[in-house]
Amino acid sequence: MMGAAGVLFFLLFIAWLVFCTIASRRLEKALADVRAAGYATSLSELAPPNLSEERNAARHFLAAFSLHPDPQGCDSIVSKYLANSFASLGDEDKMQVRTMLGKCSTLFEQVRAGRIKGGCRYVRDYSHYEPKIPEYISALQTAKLLGLQAESEVEAGRPAASREFVRDILALADSYDEPLP
Repeated sequence: MMGAAGVLFFLLFIAWLVFCTIASRRLEKALADVRAAGYATSLSELAPPNLSEERNAARHFLAAFSLHPDPQGCDSIVSKYLANSFASLGDEDKMQVRTMLGKCSTLFEQVRAGRIKGGCRYVRDYSHYEPKIPEYISALQTAKLLGLQAESEVEAGRPAASREFVRDILALADSYDEPLP
């Protein structure tokens, strides 16, 4: 036979089960009412609209990120250059930076090709909450490379070229502007 504690536990379990059932039904009804009023009730519904391939820079930006000379931030030489402004480097370091940047021309071309698309929407799975933005670190590293290139262009007396690299940095920043519908 069940003791008094067993009976009490069983009754509490039944009460909890009834409470959860009633609460779930009330929640579903409230969500249905909110949906009927035209409001989004899930991350998928809040997701920004997709862009057409012709207008979406994401493909170009992701291609640029994959071309980064040190995507994991492990190369101490690349890290050293990204941590300092170009103007603060010595002549030998500047030559090494220019050599490294010369190897980034395809990366820069991809960013520029993306910039002229007019918009950017990275493919995301909004079916569950995931606060991580996988391409963010790559975008930040790419922006730092573009910044070094812009500084190098200024020092070389090419301010117009420098402005274009600054515009590329701004295009990367704009790629994270995802307005709600």
